[in-house]
Parts: sequence; structure tokens; C-alpha cells
Amino acid sequence: MFFRTLAVLATSALLFTACSEAQAAVETVNENCPEMGKPVVASEGTLEWQGHTVGFCCGGCKEEFEARSPEEQAAKLIEHGTQLPK
Repeated sequence: MFFRTLAVLATSALLFTACSEAQAAVETVNENCPEMGKPVVASEGTLEWQGHTVGFCCGGCKEEFEARSPEEQAAKLIEHGTQLPK
């Protein structure tokens, strides 16, 4: 019983560490996709925009965002809840 508990604790610690590292690796200025408003998915890519990392829910949204003017990009970020740093 002791070893089973120890194994569960060790596995939990490893999973927590892996999740924390993955989240820390990609910190975006936005929580929601600027195109669709869905939550950002780290594996779907990011881009640098005016000195900030912007995340997306899918690759198609990244392409749409890149095709917009800087003014349109800012408006889309604000529309979906991003408070742009100054």
C-alpha cells in the first residue's frame, strides 16, 4: 500500500511539473483567439505582434490574423477580451 501511494504521488508530481513547464513555455498576451474568440491552444502556433506573443485556437485563425492590417489586428484582440499592454 505504501509503495502504491508513493507511486501515485510521484506520478502526480511529474504530471504537474510537465503541465507547468508547457504552460510557461508559451505565454501569450491573449487568452482567447483574436479571430474566433475560443481559448488559445498552445500547439496551434503563435506570432509576435508589436512586441507581444499572440496565440490562436487553430492555424487558420493565425493566417486570417496575419492578413489583417495592424489596426484590424488590434481591434480583433480587443474584441475578444485582450487588454493590450502599453
